[in-house]
Amino acid sequence: MKRGFYVVLALSWGCRNSYTELDSSTPDSGSMADDIPLEDQDNDGDGFTENEGDCDDSATTVHPNGVEGEVSDGRDNDCNGIVDDMNVCPGEDKKISSLQAAIDAAPEGMTLVVCPGTYQEMLSIEKRSIGIWAEEGPEYTTIQGNQTDSVITITNSPSVLISGFTILGGRSLENGGGIHATDSTVTIQDNYLDGNQAVLWGGGIYCDSCTGTISGNTIDNSRAAHGGGIATYYGQIEIVSNVISNNTSYSTDNGVFSNNYGGGGGVLIVGDSSFGMNWVEANHSETHGGGVYILQGEGEVWDNTFQFNTTGYDGAGLLTNLSRNHLHGNLFTQNTAFDDGGGMRVYVGGMTIENNEFIDNIAHNQGGAMKVSHAANIIRGNTIE
Repeated sequence: MKRGFYVVLALSWGCRNSYTELDSSTPDSGSMADDIPLEDQDNDGDGFTENEGDCDDSATTVHPNGVEGEVSDGRDNDCNGIVDDMNVCPGEDKKISSLQAAIDAAPEGMTLVVCPGTYQEMLSIEKRSIGIWAEEGPEYTTIQGNQTDSVITITNSPSVLISGFTILGGRSLENGGGIHATDSTVTIQDNYLDGNQAVLWGGGIYCDSCTGTISGNTIDNSRAAHGGGIATYYGQIEIVSNVISNNTSYSTDNGVFSNNYGGGGGVLIVGDSSFGMNWVEANHSETHGGGVYILQGEGEVWDNTFQFNTTGYDGAGLLTNLSRNHLHGNLFTQNTAFDDGGGMRVYVGGMTIENNEFIDNIAHNQGGAMKVSHAANIIRGNTIE
């Protein structure tokens, strides 16, 4: 009997508890708070609602006037969309003598929100997780090199963000006139790189054995022996939504290494980096790949525009060699090769080439739209005019 009695009590309490919960959820016609939308309520009592910019209305320290603090805590305390950031104004703040000094002093994992201005510096980031972000964008914030080396050098760093700057005055005697990154994970986005140079690879940007993204940048008027605008050497970089124009690969040596072709007026990719949604215009290579040259790659190439690019030899818009890329949704128009492959040249490697447009391209020898050889390729669904 006792056992049954306890069961009855348990069931009875459960019913009473359920009834209470249902009853408490019934709107109180006399409560004004229930008539206020949740996004207009200040649930944590910090003086801000969701509609007033509070990105975490359960934490009193998180609101538009929140303080990020001196250490990285993994939270966006000031609700500006950036986790762990601090404002730095070299030149205005007497405690910060330079942008390099701010980088050196910043806590690990912090993003420096840089005030507008021109910073005449050569920056070095080594073994760091850090970001530098120009909030006002490239029009108002410039890093100006002195024509003696890379403007920004990144080495052995687990996470680096470079965003929102104009980057000028880089001239490397080796690789990466604007930005030179090695063995790092990088996010290079929304910058304007103009007129940078490298004697070897990557006039604008060079990435050696890196992972990450190069996105939303404009890269103009840069020069290098190979990869006038961008050069990536192995690693895994996604190159997306950039404007790459008026860059030059000036070497007349066909060999990047061994007996493989060299060039890449706009971009040189060695390895499996992917390339999508870029605007590649009016670049020139003295050898091959006026717009883009891909070597030993298996990445995706999609939704790009290759226009007005020229080359002294093969592949005015694009040249691939020893590669197995998937090319789809690209537009090749008004590119000119002084040998083969006005729009595109495919040398050794089995490619899938589908649903692209080839319009008004010129080759002075073979393949006005494209020339393919030395492998079995799949070519389907393309428009050639």
